[in-house]
Amino acid sequence: MPEQKKELNMNEMTKIEEEIKREIAATRLPSEVWKRLEQRMIKEDQAFKGERIYYTTSKTEVGRILVASSAEGLCRVALPSEDDRAFWNWLRRRFATGRVQESAEKNSQSVEELRAYFAGELHEFDLKLDLRATPFQVDVLHEIARIPFGETVTYSHIAKSIGKPIARLAVGAATGSNPIPIVIPCHRVVGADGRMVGYGGGIPLKEWLLHLEGHAIEDHKLVERGLFD
Repeated sequence: MPEQKKELNMNEMTKIEEEIKREIAATRLPSEVWKRLEQRMIKEDQAFKGERIYYTTSKTEVGRILVASSAEGLCRVALPSEDDRAFWNWLRRRFATGRVQESAEKNSQSVEELRAYFAGELHEFDLKLDLRATPFQVDVLHEIARIPFGETVTYSHIAKSIGKPIARLAVGAATGSNPIPIVIPCHRVVGADGRMVGYGGGIPLKEWLLHLEGHAIEDHKLVERGLFD
């Protein structure tokens, strides 16, 4: 069966939708109105030449996640602790003139690899990424992406690695804004003493992920930390 797709308009109501709304208010045959709406929306969709973003949801070992991709690659992963509204707001800001539609097919590789990672079967992702961030954030996230499975670094280490040794706090903020957690493994960044400090998915999930990668943790602190340089 062909995949069912659900369109979400990320902009304000179009003139066509406003017109249809007026028709619905004035008619006693809404089914006919909706049929015309569907036909006109199909034509509008076929004529659309802008950017398309595809999203899906998936159940995983850590709970339900939301995943979104553009034609360039994976652009967003929302962990279970994140409010769905934050996910949609992020897409609205980054793709203001684009269209978002549901598609498990377009996100199948990302979902399969994330599930394999959570199951302990995958140590390195092989995905194209579409990283929508500021130049400073991109520098930080590229450095984080270099941290191997099973190893950790400190925020100070990241700051030094990108040539901004006094920017530890800014590095922390950039890490916290990571739009593609897990794939860009910001859970592998810890405090100077190995303590669990800050994680968008929550400290319990950060500890679970580090346990998955072989780390021992006591009192929210790494017992032994393999530092990657």
